[in-house]
Amino acid sequence: MDADRKSLDAPANGRNAEITSNLTAVPSTRRASDTPLMLQYQELKARYPKDLLFFRLGDFYELFDGDAKIAAPILEVALTHRQQIPMCGVPAHAVDPYAAKLLKAGFRVAIADQMEDPALAKGLVKRQIVRVLTPGTLQEDTLLPAKRCNFLAALAIQDGTFGLAAIECSTGEFVTTETSGAGADSRTWDEIVRLAPSEIVMTPSPQSTPWIEKLRKQGFCVTEADASDFAVPLAAERLKKQFGIQSLRGFGLEGKNVAQSAASAAVRYYESTQCGRPCSLQPPRTYTLDEFLQLDAGTLDHLDIVESGAPRPGSGPGSSTSRSARTLLDIMDDTLTPMGGRLLRRWIVAPLRSLETIRARQERVDFFLDQRDGRRHLRAALQGWPDMERILTRLASGTVSPRDLAHLTHGLKRTPQVKNFVQKALDQWQALRNASADSSESPGSGLAQLPKSLPEAPELSELLERAIVEAPPASLKDGGVIRDGYSAELDEVRSWIRDGKSRLLGLERREREQTGIGSLKVGFNNIFGYYIEVTKTHMAKVPANYIRKQTMANGERYITPELKEFETQLLGAEERALRLENALVTSLREAILKEAETLRRLSAAIAELDVFLSFAEVAERRGYVKPTLEDSSSFMIREGRHPVLENVLASGSLVPNDVHLDGRERQIVILTGPNMSGKSTYLRQTALIAILAQMGSYVPAAEARLGVLDHLFTRIGASDRLLEGESTFMVEMVETARILNHATPRSLVILDEVGRGTSTYDGMSIAWACIEYLHQAGPKVLFATHYLELTQLAGQLSGVCNAHVAAREWGDQVIFLHKVEPGPADRAYGIHVAKLAGVPKGVLERAAKLLRQFEQRQRSQETDPQPSLFDEEAGQTRAQNDTLTSGWGDELSQIDLNQITPMQALLKIQEWKNRVLQAKKEEDSL
Repeated sequence: MDADRKSLDAPANGRNAEITSNLTAVPSTRRASDTPLMLQYQELKARYPKDLLFFRLGDFYELFDGDAKIAAPILEVALTHRQQIPMCGVPAHAVDPYAAKLLKAGFRVAIADQMEDPALAKGLVKRQIVRVLTPGTLQEDTLLPAKRCNFLAALAIQDGTFGLAAIECSTGEFVTTETSGAGADSRTWDEIVRLAPSEIVMTPSPQSTPWIEKLRKQGFCVTEADASDFAVPLAAERLKKQFGIQSLRGFGLEGKNVAQSAASAAVRYYESTQCGRPCSLQPPRTYTLDEFLQLDAGTLDHLDIVESGAPRPGSGPGSSTSRSARTLLDIMDDTLTPMGGRLLRRWIVAPLRSLETIRARQERVDFFLDQRDGRRHLRAALQGWPDMERILTRLASGTVSPRDLAHLTHGLKRTPQVKNFVQKALDQWQALRNASADSSESPGSGLAQLPKSLPEAPELSELLERAIVEAPPASLKDGGVIRDGYSAELDEVRSWIRDGKSRLLGLERREREQTGIGSLKVGFNNIFGYYIEVTKTHMAKVPANYIRKQTMANGERYITPELKEFETQLLGAEERALRLENALVTSLREAILKEAETLRRLSAAIAELDVFLSFAEVAERRGYVKPTLEDSSSFMIREGRHPVLENVLASGSLVPNDVHLDGRERQIVILTGPNMSGKSTYLRQTALIAILAQMGSYVPAAEARLGVLDHLFTRIGASDRLLEGESTFMVEMVETARILNHATPRSLVILDEVGRGTSTYDGMSIAWACIEYLHQAGPKVLFATHYLELTQLAGQLSGVCNAHVAAREWGDQVIFLHKVEPGPADRAYGIHVAKLAGVPKGVLERAAKLLRQFEQRQRSQETDPQPSLFDEEAGQTRAQNDTLTSGWGDELSQIDLNQITPMQALLKIQEWKNRVLQAKKEEDSL
């Protein structure tokens, strides 16, 4: 025990006993006057100076000095002082939620635990840092959303080549890619956005520093590491050592030095947070970005495919389903297992380009859609399936809990049932086809292999079922994890403990009889152990062999040689039982790890099964159809629907629409129509249907025949998200430039209101030129615009067609039909939209009068056939003659009614009036 305390580290009812006795100065630096406790704290803090240190004291974790000042307001706990030392604390049993708050705020957390029982410690309690929590290296279920991956990424940049590695530390998944050449920087950025890592490791350099700044500005957590962690000469050797191999060729990393650099840095950083525990990593899988339909960062944002940003530490296991459906992922996610949910998310942000793989996925969806009863049985069997991926990782790192073992046991026990359901469904499916006219049809090789893809581990399952109790405690320290009958030695010790407690009751009864003290009782606490308690009224009856141990307000506590001997035997037996259980659990852990590869394959198969069942369930419930995918430039959707909106709107209120594009007669469709008519919905649903089709799902349409795309580009400006220091128009042009520079004949480009962020003629000119450029590049294009002049291009460029969203006038009302029809729109209906938005009546009347005047004046000046907008001489003549009126109707339609105030509207009208007066004045002076 410490010299100045008798019961150090074991306060009877709180956390401050040790602090009060030992902290005597503000320990901002190490001093001769520092107490042993504070010296111990400073030694641990020096190892992790940049982390907030949770220091275990009894039933609490404390933070001291600067850490306490930082943490207290974030944790919303009181900042106190003991002998001038700032401190705050949180209950030990609730440390994870508090740590999550600090992780969300951008801090790392180190946790120092007590490594021995304070009651048994000889001097200062031993402590060491047992966990380092960072956003990208979490493994705890309580800190992670169940259905979302939590990637730690590392990015290396060398001479224009980008290496990216990502580790999912809770499952051991490890992937790498390397990109170089034209557009490598933007493609790497898109991949980072797709992965949405919780933490990115980089080392500052002239090439990487701008990336660090950009990533942080966009909300990514970037951790800077030493350049030595990325050193190329050492990277290959580190990876070979980590995986015990002689060559990286099997991982696809041979010759990819920059990818090796990133992979090595990711492993090094992961290791640094594990406090000596082994890193549970699967062999790295190297992939190329060309394997997937490329969805750039803007497309992921514009289409609301998944929720944006990295996962939030502390979201909790059920957080991914705790909000209303507002993304494509929300609509498609009917998965029942954590692994299935994570796999679906990976698929939805990385649709395929391989026709063979897409069709194999479709075949499985067909099968489960057809087998309704089998699907129902399988989904019932998957309810509550354990997260085997994450359990295996915790097993390998030594942090598995007894409840993890019980969950794993239940999963293994149910595996034969799931396999049997799959086989029965397959047999029934085949029997129906054998009995039908098309009896020659047989299941594809993928379907036939479904039952075999679900490996069993019967011996391990039987072992765990015999060993682990049905409902074990949360911690192994609590005991009671191993079943009675599994270990004869443990059963014997437990029997002695049970008998010992019976003897304790007998001792209490005997002492009452011998002393004549009817209220005498035998009790126990952690400080004094077992004792005999006698009230003051019976003090005269206390025998001489009773040894006083503690004086109480209403009596005394004693021990006897017999009671002390009993305590030694009983506590020794309980400690022995815990040691035996620890040894047995360690043996079980080793047995499970021997089957780790089998369990990983089982987990992966269950995840895929869950996703295909989900696809079939959603398809049946929402009336989706199987799209035909082919190697062509066709793109035809009949009666397509927006998958998210149709879930929100009342049944039947969403108007379906057709899309027909190809690389020849209908390469580009220019879509016109009023605001609120449904243009953006039409654009978005087209893109979302393409994504669903290439991920292997059914789609919301009556029919779809689609050529496989290589890129899907969107610029849909309904919700501009400005970069710091950049205008709306600059953001628009940056995204448009990216599309123009990378679109290919295999791409689908979707553009909404290009050029709207600048003046009318500037915007129209840019939009016109963009269409001409895309016409030459060859992608399929949907181009929505308010510039009716652009519809002239349909008569000038082959493959350019017009379409509009229909509206009909009824009296003084305009009815939006939300139906896409051939041909250009004849009017913009901007004033009607202004009316719907609540613009004052006087403003509307004045605007309508001005619009009529502008239209009349423009018609009166259009005596010659309309020249090409970009004929240089005609353009100059028009600019000179139409300075006053040309495009004013369009200018009015471009006003953002969601933003303009009544005062701004009046000022705009005043501006128009001044321009009219000025023009008349200039005419009169001629």
